[in-house]
Amino acid sequence: MRYAVFSDVHGNLQALRSVLRRMDQLGIGCRICLGDIVGYGGNPNECVEETRLSVDRCVAGNHDRAAVGGTSAGHFNPQAQAAVLWTGEVLTEPNRRFLSGAPLVAQEESIFFVHASPMEPSQWHYVVTTESAERAFERFQERLCLIGHSHRPLVAAKESDRRCKLSVEAEICLREKLRYVINVGSVGQPRDGDPRASFLVLDTGEGRASIERVPYDTAAAGRAILDAGLPASLAERLQHGK
Repeated sequence: MRYAVFSDVHGNLQALRSVLRRMDQLGIGCRICLGDIVGYGGNPNECVEETRLSVDRCVAGNHDRAAVGGTSAGHFNPQAQAAVLWTGEVLTEPNRRFLSGAPLVAQEESIFFVHASPMEPSQWHYVVTTESAERAFERFQERLCLIGHSHRPLVAAKESDRRCKLSVEAEICLREKLRYVINVGSVGQPRDGDPRASFLVLDTGEGRASIERVPYDTAAAGRAILDAGLPASLAERLQHGK
């Protein structure tokens, strides 16, 4: 089975459309969203609507839940708070219902899908270190766990009771004896120094996965942020992938 798995669109319509076009080019029909469709960007409704029409499964992210009052935005930085409050005000009722109804986790074909971490999914922990990855491995039974949240692609591989190893390789050969936690990166707000949108292509039959990077019109995405009256810093960071 081939999957296209993406996360952290964050209201960036230009990036989302570029990624969806790339999925069409690759002929991947099964598409999974790992949440945070909204927040930061200037086109939340359009992004929710296009995601609703394009995916087979979608789990909830912390910005999604915060925009509909399902989790606190108290720990967000001021720019993120401003964006999520504005998003909550402009969301249409159908889009609000979609975000409210998205589950925190999903499972399919020995794959565990969650926005942040399988450890206490509603607490939005980050998996960015060996220690946090080790804790994540304890909380799911499947061979693969696919996550987003940090906006940075990352691969954690673990064999039996050995300590897991982290890497940022873009091409991943899934070895039979290993289990994996893979961060698919961010569509709408990458933070690894590469401004191109990121998503994961997974082929469970071939035992391979790859991080795809797709260029998009960052200037247009920035203008949408400014036109919405959101902080200029949210537009500026798109140009640098930070």
